[in-house]
Amino acid sequence: MILFSHLHPTGLTPWAALALGLASLTASGHAVAGPGHEIPPSAPGWSRFNERYLQVDLMPPGSCRVGRECQAALRLVTKRGAHLEESYPLTFEAAPAPEGVTFTKPLVKKADGQVSDQRVLLPILFTTTKPGWIKIAGTFSFRLSGHDARKLNLDLEVYAD
Repeated sequence: MILFSHLHPTGLTPWAALALGLASLTASGHAVAGPGHEIPPSAPGWSRFNERYLQVDLMPPGSCRVGRECQAALRLVTKRGAHLEESYPLTFEAAPAPEGVTFTKPLVKKADGQVSDQRVLLPILFTTTKPGWIKIAGTFSFRLSGHDARKLNLDLEVYAD
């Protein structure tokens, strides 16, 4: 696995750029930081789950430094007219953190991110006290209208320096 780092032209991570309104999601779910600055939908280091009605990505932070809060992101985009069940309690529950890693919010809820009936973008915030590769993992729970509830186990390796 190799370190993936794509920053907004201002030096922000894709999530930070989206959160500050400096980037937006296209109809296909790609993040766009401005003309000619599309943030790739997938790259080495990303965790992706893709099937007929949805795609889920657990994306690494643009950079991660020891002692500072790092921000990965979870993105879900529905396909073929599928919609999220509005009343379902959509969550990302972090797995037990590796030694030296602390999640800011071990349970990330719908209200913590940007959620519509066809898109989800949740921040996964953590801090590490050790440099090197760390594994971030958790369970994403959601439900598409007309389908059973789903629980996806996702993981991601992040390099902290």
